[in-house]
Amino acid sequence: IAGALTHNGVHNIYQGTGWNHALSHDLVKWSTGPIGPSAINETYAGMESFSEPCSGYLTKDQDGKVCAGFRQCGSQKGVAGGAPWDVPLELRCALDDNLTAWTTHPDYLFNVSFYRALPYDPARPWQEADGQWYQLLSMDGCNTTTRKLPCASGGQLQLWVSTALHGPEA
Repeated sequence: IAGALTHNGVHNIYQGTGWNHALSHDLVKWSTGPIGPSAINETYAGMESFSEPCSGYLTKDQDGKVCAGFRQCGSQKGVAGGAPWDVPLELRCALDDNLTAWTTHPDYLFNVSFYRALPYDPARPWQEADGQWYQLLSMDGCNTTTRKLPCASGGQLQLWVSTALHGPEA
């Protein structure tokens, strides 16, 4: 599942490459809904990508608008000329309450770069009592150790604070 959320009494599940959409009013009977965010030409910070959005999450902004957060599945050139898997976590919001169209100008939250190609599934951000939004990602231990396989023991956990998020609910 790329993202799941109940909005206006409708349960929405997005799954697979291209964010295929299923919806239900009772969690028993499901129908096909409009596709989620689709590939757009992205050139953020030197990245060159026309890739489908990969797995991520759904959330709502402060106004109740549904937003999808995800990374690109890959790129021809990564951020700052990096590897094809060096792509940012981004946010695109629905343009209507029926989730039929999505913004084509993403909010880029932050770049995620790895020593080697690793799949990651960004977790839904949350807001703490301090008012800041937080994002948890697991990182490859090779990023901070030898950069050779096999990696030296001891990876690291990185917690990102993003002020770029414009208010998803926790």
